[in-house]
Amino acid sequence: MEDSSTTASRNMDFSMSVSSRYQGLIDIPIGTQVIDAMVSFFNYLDNYAPRMPFLYNFVSVVRMLQLIGGAFMAANNDIYDPNTITYKAMSILTVTFHLIPVQYRLGNEYIILDIVSLILFLFGMYLLITAWMYKTTSKVPKISTNVLAIYIAVGPFILIPISVQYFGQIISSLIVGRTKDVVSIVSSIIGILIVIPYLWIMVKAYLITLTFRPCSFMSIEASPQWKFFFTTLIVTFVSSLTTYFQKWPSLAMICISAAGYVYCGTTCFNGGNFVLELHQVMVLGGSFLGFILCCMNLYALLSLKRWNEIFFEIFIAIAVACFLLTQVYVRLRYKRDLVILDKSEESQDITLFVSKGKFRRVVGTGYTFCHPACINFSVFKAAIVEWPESIDLWAEYAKFVAIYPELTPTLIYIGQSINALNLKDSISTIIMSNIGYIMNTRETKITPALTSKISKLNKIFNKAKNRIRNIWDLILQGSVAEINHAIKSANEAVELADVEVSQLKSLYLNNRFVARQYAKFQGDINANAVEYKVWMENVIQLQAGKQVCADIVHGLGVFVFPSLPESVEGSDGKNMMSLTEMESVEELNDEQQAEEDANIEVLATLTRQIEKQRIPAIKCMYSLHV
Repeated sequence: MEDSSTTASRNMDFSMSVSSRYQGLIDIPIGTQVIDAMVSFFNYLDNYAPRMPFLYNFVSVVRMLQLIGGAFMAANNDIYDPNTITYKAMSILTVTFHLIPVQYRLGNEYIILDIVSLILFLFGMYLLITAWMYKTTSKVPKISTNVLAIYIAVGPFILIPISVQYFGQIISSLIVGRTKDVVSIVSSIIGILIVIPYLWIMVKAYLITLTFRPCSFMSIEASPQWKFFFTTLIVTFVSSLTTYFQKWPSLAMICISAAGYVYCGTTCFNGGNFVLELHQVMVLGGSFLGFILCCMNLYALLSLKRWNEIFFEIFIAIAVACFLLTQVYVRLRYKRDLVILDKSEESQDITLFVSKGKFRRVVGTGYTFCHPACINFSVFKAAIVEWPESIDLWAEYAKFVAIYPELTPTLIYIGQSINALNLKDSISTIIMSNIGYIMNTRETKITPALTSKISKLNKIFNKAKNRIRNIWDLILQGSVAEINHAIKSANEAVELADVEVSQLKSLYLNNRFVARQYAKFQGDINANAVEYKVWMENVIQLQAGKQVCADIVHGLGVFVFPSLPESVEGSDGKNMMSLTEMESVEELNDEQQAEEDANIEVLATLTRQIEKQRIPAIKCMYSLHV
């Protein structure tokens, strides 16, 4: 099944990016271009951003506190008496998830909202500009990589709920007529206009991926992530409305919050779940705790009895019970899931899973404990026969297959099957784009598409070399008047060549043909002898079947599921990239290689001497200009 039509599958275009396929042919909507740029940049961060497990764990704790925090209704004076120690203690507690104590935020919501909105806006523009720069030049400053990796892990997940909290308090104040300031209205409008694009980018570009992208509350599928995130926003907003509401409107908001916690709890029952047991306990236990807190606040509101110090004793007891019982339940469910996998492996009966949603959850448990039926992918092969039109099932199948480079033919088959479904939704488009990206990073041979790109690249290289050569011709002819224009056009040609070859190198990380083109650029155009030597050595390693760049997709998968084997038994590594190699691509022979190696030291020496030269007049000119 997976072995069919190798050539056809390789010729198939898995890069479903509209802006990539139709660039220059039609007008691409700006929204599509932005999403494509974001997807490419997030893939870049997966490869080159530092791993920060401590930061992800910290953000997970804060996000859980934000989920539960809305249920406290800390700013509601019908539930807590402002003159009591309970109110003051609760006010301090809210700092852990809403930054500002309750007594200092009342009446100052628009100031806090403006500060949070400004941070979101500035970093959002920084992210957008950097992503666009990477899309157009394939280069990102190292400091931007590190800063944005930290911001993406922290900013949207923590700052957006805070923004929604103060937006809700302003809306509550406006509804009851407590304030009619134009400043508050403008702050609310600006705040929501900044938050909406973030949510759009998170759903369209960040959460849906075939790599196990490092983040807080990592999940197998995107749905648990966005359900948890959106539930937090809804509960935060609805609970913030109770700040200035009277008894009965507050009662309605508490009931809506309770329903939100019930919905959040369902994320742990169907579909690809959160990867870690701890995260499942935090989300499920936090949802139960939030629901119980809503019920407790309903009691306080209906009985007209505000909470006193006993509230904290009750809360701690219930919280401990919720999380302990949830942990016991999750571990018992793990055992049941493994029993189902055992029975399914013995009987080959896929109906034991009852539904495709339960199947996707049970399979996640199987990979966590390295179950044989999951490692050999037999359960997936049976499931796609039972539910062939489930895009979520195909996506989860592809996500685990993508861990192993030797299973690339299977990944191709999955891409063909998804394409055959003729789905026009964004999920299938993103999955196909991810499959194409992963295949490119693992491509070791030559394909018709790559041949076309290299041919285009050679034309750009020739153009750049001709324009550089033209400068020397003008110098020899003494045509000083035309030199400025020639230098400018040559510089533009070199920059274009740099952009094109860098983009190709970022797509094909371990392809010797692309590596040779990059070495050719460094030696013939950029005149960087050191880089040329490094990349020619990389070409030699790639020709020997070695990798010069680590397989990030495989590394992330094995890191998330440490029990998984490094490779799949029975797979043939030599067939990892079953391409129809085109031998027409030029190979450097030994004589050419020896001649170029002999000139490297001379070129490097000349380069260092040129870089040491300083012309005082030009230095003075630059200083005066600044």
